[in-house]
Amino acid sequence: MNSKLLSACLFFTLLLSTSVLGEDWTQYRGINGDGKSSETISKVNWAAKPPKVLWKKPTPLGFSSMSIAAGRVFTLTAEEDKAGTLLETCVALDANSGEKLWSIPLKASDYGHDGGNSGAPGNRGGDGPRSTPTTDGKLVFVYDSHQVLRCLKAESGEVVWQHDVIEEYAGTEIKWRNATSPLLIGDTIYVGGGGADHSFLAFNKNTGKLLWHAGDETITHATPTFAEIDGKDQVIFFVQFGLVSVNANDGKELWRTKFSFSVSTAASPVVSGKQVFCSAGYGVGSLLVEVNKTTEPDEKWFEAGKLMNHWSTPIVHDGISTEFLNSKNMAKPRYNVSNLPPAKSNGPNAVLDQAIVSWSATNS
Repeated sequence: MNSKLLSACLFFTLLLSTSVLGEDWTQYRGINGDGKSSETISKVNWAAKPPKVLWKKPTPLGFSSMSIAAGRVFTLTAEEDKAGTLLETCVALDANSGEKLWSIPLKASDYGHDGGNSGAPGNRGGDGPRSTPTTDGKLVFVYDSHQVLRCLKAESGEVVWQHDVIEEYAGTEIKWRNATSPLLIGDTIYVGGGGADHSFLAFNKNTGKLLWHAGDETITHATPTFAEIDGKDQVIFFVQFGLVSVNANDGKELWRTKFSFSVSTAASPVVSGKQVFCSAGYGVGSLLVEVNKTTEPDEKWFEAGKLMNHWSTPIVHDGISTEFLNSKNMAKPRYNVSNLPPAKSNGPNAVLDQAIVSWSATNS
C-alpha cells in the first residue's frame, strides 16, 4: 500500500484539472462500486504544468478513503475526545475549501492489537478506522470497525438511525475488525456481519427498516459488489467460504463458489459480463468463474499463489483487468499484454475477456 496512505496523517488533496466541480464519488470505489468514473481529463503535460493544489487537510490515522456528494467530502479518522480517548470519527469537509463542516465521534479506535501498524520500517502506518462512508448527498452511511451501522444527516451529522449488527443480529467480530463499507443501491443499504440467517443484511436507507436477512457465513474485510448478471440484480459477498451471490431484492441465494481463506481477504469481487474474478493475499491466489443458469458457476481457472490482491481491488476497463498484486509496498508494472488469445492452460492470461494488465510487488 502507498506509504502516504499508511502514514500517521493522511492528506486529502484536491487537484485542479479541467474543472473544480466534478462527478460525485458516493461510496467506496465510486458510484457503481467498480472504481471507475465517467469523467475524462484532457491531455495535459503535468511535468511541464503541474496541477495546482487547491487545499489540503489532515485526516489522522486509519485506512478510510473518501466519498463525495453535493459539495461535501466524507471520511473516517481517529481523533481524541476531551478525555484523551481515541475515537473513530466521521468527518465532513467542504469540497471547495476543505473547511471542516462537522465531525461525529463513533466508537473507540482500540482494536486490542497493533495490527494496523504493521507497515514498512520507518513507516508503520498508523492504526485506525478501516471502512469508507457512503452517501446519497442527503444522508451518510457509516459501518464502523465495531459493526455499528449509522445513518447520519449529510448537512449536520445528526444520527437518523443506527443498528449494532453484533448486538442486534448475533454478529461476531473478525480479526482486525470490520473493514467493509456500506453498499448503496437505490434505496437499499447492504452490509454483512450478522450471525446465523443474518450474515447478509439489507436496510431501507431512509428508515433503517430491515428489509431482508439471509446467510450463515463469516465475513471478511472485502466490501460486497453489486452486479446485474443475466438480468438478475445481485449482491456478491466475498466471505470466508468464498463467493456467495444473493438476490438484491430478497436475499435469496443465487449461486456460490468455494475460494480458500487465509488470514485476511480484503479485495472485492470484480465483475465483467458473466465473469467474476476474486483474489486474496497470504499465499491464496486468484479465481475466475463464469455465472451460468445453475447455483454453481463454471470455473474458468484458479491460480494458487498468483495474481494475489492484498488490499487493492482490480479495475476492469475495455476488457483489461488491472491488478495490484500481493504487496504492502509500492507496485510497478511487470508486464502489459492486451487482446491475448485464450491461454492453452486457460490460466491467468485469459483474465476477463482474454486481456490483462498485471502489476507485481517491488521493494523499490
